[in-house]
Amino acid sequence: MTEAPIPPFDPLSEEEVAAVATAAKTMPQGDWRPIQPVPKDAPRKHLPPHPKYGKPTAWWSYKDTTGRLLFATCRFELPGGKKHVPYLTFCEAADGRREWRWKGPPAPRPLYGLDKLAVRPDAPVLIVEGEKTVNAAANLFPDYVCVTSSGGANAADKTDWSPLTGRRVVIWPDNDEKGQKYAAEVAQLVLARDAGEVRIVKIPPGFPRRWDLADPPPPLWGAQKIPQLFREALSVAPIEPCADTPETETGATEPATPADAAGVADEKKTQRDLVLDCAKGIELWHDPDGETYATVSVQSHKEHHRVRSKVFRNFLCHAFYVKFRGAPAAQAMEEALRVLEAQARFEGREHIPAVRVGEWNGTIYLDCADKDWNVIEITPNGWYVVSEPPVRFIRPRGLRPLPVPMAGGSVDELKRFVNVASDDDFKMLVAWVVMALKPRGPYPILCLGGEHGTAKSTAERVLRNLIDPSAASLRSLPREGRDLLIAARNGWCIGFDNLSRLPEWLADGLCQIATGAGYAARELYSDAEEIIFEAMRPILLNGIPHLAVRGDVADRTLPVTLPKIPKNKRRSEKHFWADFNVASGRIFGAFLSAVSCALRREDGIEIHDLPRMADFALWVTAAEPALGWKEGSFMAAYRRNLDAA
Repeated sequence: MTEAPIPPFDPLSEEEVAAVATAAKTMPQGDWRPIQPVPKDAPRKHLPPHPKYGKPTAWWSYKDTTGRLLFATCRFELPGGKKHVPYLTFCEAADGRREWRWKGPPAPRPLYGLDKLAVRPDAPVLIVEGEKTVNAAANLFPDYVCVTSSGGANAADKTDWSPLTGRRVVIWPDNDEKGQKYAAEVAQLVLARDAGEVRIVKIPPGFPRRWDLADPPPPLWGAQKIPQLFREALSVAPIEPCADTPETETGATEPATPADAAGVADEKKTQRDLVLDCAKGIELWHDPDGETYATVSVQSHKEHHRVRSKVFRNFLCHAFYVKFRGAPAAQAMEEALRVLEAQARFEGREHIPAVRVGEWNGTIYLDCADKDWNVIEITPNGWYVVSEPPVRFIRPRGLRPLPVPMAGGSVDELKRFVNVASDDDFKMLVAWVVMALKPRGPYPILCLGGEHGTAKSTAERVLRNLIDPSAASLRSLPREGRDLLIAARNGWCIGFDNLSRLPEWLADGLCQIATGAGYAARELYSDAEEIIFEAMRPILLNGIPHLAVRGDVADRTLPVTLPKIPKNKRRSEKHFWADFNVASGRIFGAFLSAVSCALRREDGIEIHDLPRMADFALWVTAAEPALGWKEGSFMAAYRRNLDAA
């Protein structure tokens, strides 16, 4: 490229426009995604036409540090929703003249936004994917210099990243696999140029695939919540450079072998030590009862697992295979797990794990149980989907994702999916769900009764799916206390289906779990060890007879009798659940708003002549405005329910 001053790109002289006509006669079509609407201020009239595609619909200019134009990327809309983005470069011809050519610039290419980097040498840098996204990001984050590389996600290594030496860098990827790969590659390229620090923004669920900062945010977030993702990225540790990988004579990389990792021949490590090497960097911790856990990084999120869980064992096996291309022996894995257990117990910090529902400093957190380990945060001011919560959630086997919440729904929509006889009965179902989303009890026991054909099991599944979906949402009568304990440890809500009676030992156990009294059972294959469970859990029961016959159980129970469903109103399972899956997000969002309202009003609620389940009464009364109920209507319905019981 010539060193002579380059004239402004807009407008071009007639001579320069004419020179385009003699440029390359053919350009490859390419296979491109549908484009976004063209900006209204795109200066189309001064752009030189392409000999095959005509006038560009948009263009972005790349400049050097002095502001001189070097080249531009131009966009053409093609039939069938495709697009083509060739380069327009100001080149030097063989006779010394300069002319515009549809030709790519030589590598390494300059950054888009290089001229702005030069005039703001101390500003932090935000890297995004695509020139259009740079312009949108600059409006959202004016304190940052926004840049990108040319050529898309697959050409990051053809860009000169040296201008970012010593800079603080944040990378905001597009919401797809290519975007994540681009961010990871750019992070290492920038770190190789001695950047000051590099962080990557994590995009939570709820954002459309391929979403970027140039697109409108989804309704659940809103523009005011986008900076929250930025703050979360700044709160985590910077990205570390990847370790150098040994090369073969041809330059290809090869995985290290166990012998390579062991060091010199006379100091080879055992397989146990190699497994422990794979566990380096994993956070080990324990709960107040001494149960040990590990926090591992998987892709772009963190997961928490018991050290003795199958998931953590598989994680170590995978790490061993990636590093050594082999599998550890069973004895070596067992020895390594025993060492990690001891480290977690005696060297790790103490934390309180949570299943599905947790609390931190007055804020409620619900585990979405999705693949990205996102969490719903409920505050007195509203609810949001967040990542990296302060609560450490563990996921027992069988946990299923919550509905994706949607704002603007109403709990009244739940009436279409539960068969109740009166508004009082419907209020009891709604109140039970609102209380079940509270991280501290005591909790009432919801008992659904009715003869055959009243949809008791269906109603129980519907309520369970709104607070704690599970692969085994309803269980049969447990045979002993240990089965009850296992059900309580492996989910937030306990649901038993089609009970014909309530044995004394089960009635005692349910009361203890609902109100928080300690429950103990002998550990299997031991003589003296006990498993002690102290947490409280919401409980769902259904059966034909009235189950709460004992006074202590009746005081803790919300009995609801379902009426017989007429034959002309029965629905198929297929259509019923398809309809519910569509509405569940709106219903769930309405319950989240009710919990937020309860958090906001709980301290100011007073009720005269509190019933035995006082916390339940206060909590639901505080949520009445968000539920659309008149003040005091819940307590009136609750007292009528207690009288009937």
